[in-house]
Amino acid sequence: MRFCLLLLLAAPALFGNLLFLESFESGSGLANGNWAANSSGLIVSNPQIDLNNPSANVLSFGSLGSGGDLFSKVVTFDSDPDYHGQLYISFDFLWTNGSDDTYIGTDHQASCCNDEEWLWSSGNNGTHQLGSPALNTWTHVAFAFTPYDPATFGSLVVKLEQNGGSPGTAFVDNVTVESSPEPSQMIGLVFAFAALAGFYRRKSA
Repeated sequence: MRFCLLLLLAAPALFGNLLFLESFESGSGLANGNWAANSSGLIVSNPQIDLNNPSANVLSFGSLGSGGDLFSKVVTFDSDPDYHGQLYISFDFLWTNGSDDTYIGTDHQASCCNDEEWLWSSGNNGTHQLGSPALNTWTHVAFAFTPYDPATFGSLVVKLEQNGGSPGTAFVDNVTVESSPEPSQMIGLVFAFAALAGFYRRKSA
């Protein structure tokens, strides 16, 4: 009974607060409500459907850019104090030649470059360097970041670009921004609650 109560208390953290989601499956191009400006972003068929990403459609780029290519509409947020004001971004990434440098980051307007921060790149050049992903396989990327919010807007714009390599050889899918970790990042919390419940059961026995 106590364990069930603990899980109920943990439920908001387990499921997070989804602020932004783009799976590129809407069939209405990039003008489906999420995006404010686009230079060369293209919805294309997934070139490598596998267990890591079974989606039919993904994002690619028709040309190289700098300062941002695809800009979302404004995403408002109220950072959860339980997570120290951080937000959580996740996405799937595939590249096929190893020289592409595809970036994902944030800004505060749908054009370059007002209070921008490049969070991650396949060439390991963002502020959150996690190592370059493997070639020819979908890689899931997820990490916490503190939103760069110099005027305390409580908002940001998600932006992406490819500015190295050959256009059409790097792909992005399933972009999410949340105010608490995605469920896969919360498995440790589940185990912690389970251990705590077991401790209380033993103590009361």
